[in-house]
Amino acid sequence: MNQREAGKSIVKIKYLIFIIIILLNCANHETAQTVLNFAYPTPGDRYFKLMSEVIDEFETLHPGVEIRQNVMHGDIYQDFGLLTLFQSGQAPDLYGQWGGWLVRRDAKFGFAADITEALDSLSYNGQPWRERFMPAAWSGMTYEGRNFAVATSVSVTNAIWYNKDMFDKFNLREPRNWEEFMHICRTLKSNGIVPISQGNKGVWPMGNWVAHVVSRVSGEAAFNDVMTLEDGTCFANPDFIRAFGLFEEMAQQEFFNPGMSGRSDLEGMMYFLNGHSAMHPIGSWLINRAIDEAARLNYDAFNTPRIPDSKGDSTSIIGVTFGYLVGKNTQHFDLAVEFLEYLTRPEIQKRFVDIGSLCSVKEAIDALNVEPHIRRMTRMVQQANVIVPPPDTGFKLDVSDAFNDAVALVVGGEMDAARALEQADRVVRRLRQ
Repeated sequence: MNQREAGKSIVKIKYLIFIIIILLNCANHETAQTVLNFAYPTPGDRYFKLMSEVIDEFETLHPGVEIRQNVMHGDIYQDFGLLTLFQSGQAPDLYGQWGGWLVRRDAKFGFAADITEALDSLSYNGQPWRERFMPAAWSGMTYEGRNFAVATSVSVTNAIWYNKDMFDKFNLREPRNWEEFMHICRTLKSNGIVPISQGNKGVWPMGNWVAHVVSRVSGEAAFNDVMTLEDGTCFANPDFIRAFGLFEEMAQQEFFNPGMSGRSDLEGMMYFLNGHSAMHPIGSWLINRAIDEAARLNYDAFNTPRIPDSKGDSTSIIGVTFGYLVGKNTQHFDLAVEFLEYLTRPEIQKRFVDIGSLCSVKEAIDALNVEPHIRRMTRMVQQANVIVPPPDTGFKLDVSDAFNDAVALVVGGEMDAARALEQADRVVRRLRQ
């Protein structure tokens, strides 16, 4: 058994132990008249603690109601945890999900309930429930024109974070276009500074950034067509090759940190937070890590710069919505919807903002004392005309794996753009049949 397989086995054993604990816990709670089972992945202890407080408050307002949390690590939840609950007869009444392909899957296969009418009929303080969210929040939350989820967050899955002190030292400013971005990289490199750090062992970190650039070069519709394997499409097309070629050039000029392909995403992030590189392309979750690990770091972020002669929207971001759904077979639909409405009230979501969540409820994020980096990410979302989905949540995993693996070959200097994309086409050939 290799190290990767051993790691997967350990994860599965931990999950089975976790399920046994949950079942025993459920057996010891028989006093509630109505029980809602609530499954979700947690991004950390602070989030779980706050969610528990909100649940306690809701239960106080609803005597006889108990909301039982089934909380898992994100990878376990996405890979097999949630589906195991559905397939084992332990389907949750409420559950969390990433927007895009996963919400569409859940709606299509009958895991999720349609909540369109509830969004239109419920209100709070005179405001319809639907209208409290920023427009971008609905990206990936629908299926065939119907609402199946409410988004509590819109995460930017790739911004380019930069060390402001390093930029100031060399009289650099946020780039307005790709050429200015390359100038920044060359200036830093010539002065002995690692321009960009990343940990791409899991292949998705650079996959997200490259996917955004590909969508900018090819156009969002063309990117979607290729990633959904529409007839007549292929990875090795001129626009994809051009976009991948930009990263091939960066690899050739050694703009990335040494050993990038063997480092985890956290190692790549800490390389930046510890001051060893000037820039780090990753999502908005860097903010929480910086608060905990690098409170004195003077940093900011910019969106992927404009790429000349491109077909996509230059304001686009790559991001993912995360929200909550009601289980299709719940016996307590109205109560589950009522909890989701309560959870997404502005004063509740403002508390999540205070612990570093990038909230999708407009009034919660407009507060004056919002952490400045969260405000920057929110402004980036609000300015975007288009949200491009990350490969691994927006599309089928077999396709996203082929794309991300091709990216890894190029940024790791193992293969040129055209050959890597041709290999991706060979990998997905069986899926087209």
